[in-house]
Amino acid sequence: MNKIDWRLTWQADATKLEVGQAEIFLSNQASAYRRVDNHECLTLAPGDKIAIRFFGQFCDVAEIGDPSQVHTLSANIIPLFARCTLTVVAISPMPEKLFAPGETLLFDPPSLLTKLTGRWYPFLSQFANVQTLRASTDYLVGREGLVKHRDRIRYIPNSSVTEIAAYVESLFDRICSESPRILVPLSSGYDSRLILACAKHYCDKTGKELAVLHSVRSQKELEIVQRLCELLDVRHCCDPTSCGALRTRTLLD
Repeated sequence: MNKIDWRLTWQADATKLEVGQAEIFLSNQASAYRRVDNHECLTLAPGDKIAIRFFGQFCDVAEIGDPSQVHTLSANIIPLFARCTLTVVAISPMPEKLFAPGETLLFDPPSLLTKLTGRWYPFLSQFANVQTLRASTDYLVGREGLVKHRDRIRYIPNSSVTEIAAYVESLFDRICSESPRILVPLSSGYDSRLILACAKHYCDKTGKELAVLHSVRSQKELEIVQRLCELLDVRHCCDPTSCGALRTRTLLD
């Protein structure tokens, strides 16, 4: 997995974004998303939104406001870590970015042992004073640091398959009702295949256009994606602009 090198900090006087090697995008109330140059440091204002593109997919990360919010990603595709002091709240997908040069490090023994044995999951911080943020969760930024606001995964106890299917269809209605087309990022894994199946069912009922976005990383994944598109009679795109999807909203969960 590629390292995503960036850090977002909230301080008493300003909110700053520092970008190393990462695909980070910024939007505000006056303009659409633009890519932030590598090694750029920005001071953010209320109304600004930060998004990250990872393996061709856009995911919201933070909204600057009163209070500011942090949105963690589904299934921790990109793990997020936070460190809170008396004056600074900082988040990054790389916990080592949350320390100053020469600072004394305190380790969490169980998490450090997990790292040393080569296990990559679960994504835990090996540092004692760094918090691992839960997936699919909204956090509020305040004086106490990052405070959990709500889970974005909805649990429906004792529900039938029909009830769950109806709920998924209602989500598509809410998110996609104003768009004539739906673009599904497909990695070839089971999660994105399930979203594609739901989108296909929804588009067949509503008559909306459906396309698949897959940025080729391996021949095996490409073969799986091409076969799925062939079976479902869905168009395959390698670039979102080629699908006419210049304005899309990401399904985070």
